[in-house]
Amino acid sequence: MLSDTQKLQIEGELTFSTSRSQGAGGQNVNKVETKVTVSWHLAESEVEDKNLLELIAAKLKNRITAEGFLVITSQKYRSQFRNKSDAVDRLFLLIEKALVPEKPRHATKPTFTSRVKRLESKRKRGTVKQNRQNRAGSEE
Repeated sequence: MLSDTQKLQIEGELTFSTSRSQGAGGQNVNKVETKVTVSWHLAESEVEDKNLLELIAAKLKNRITAEGFLVITSQKYRSQFRNKSDAVDRLFLLIEKALVPEKPRHATKPTFTSRVKRLESKRKRGTVKQNRQNRAGSEE
């Protein structure tokens, strides 16, 4: 979990850019840039806990660009301010999810009933295939 000081430090490192949003917007749609893109450069981050950054980079590797930026875009609202706060909230939610440790998987054995069902279906399938085979002295 991120502490409040780490959140403040990350917030200071965020880069914001705006662009025109898609969809409904009325008269503002063609002149107001309400879509907000938030970028955080992990490699240049000054967060003191480097293990934290490595864990985030490993868990979110599919969301990180080739340049090393974690990018979140928001265009849900018609207001740039609301989109900005939404993008920041989503970024921190994504980071928090990445920091939750995964539960270890415990190997289990199939139940007795599932084994019986599997073998029964194999037996039925086998008899269907047996009945399809050409028998000696049949149609040819």
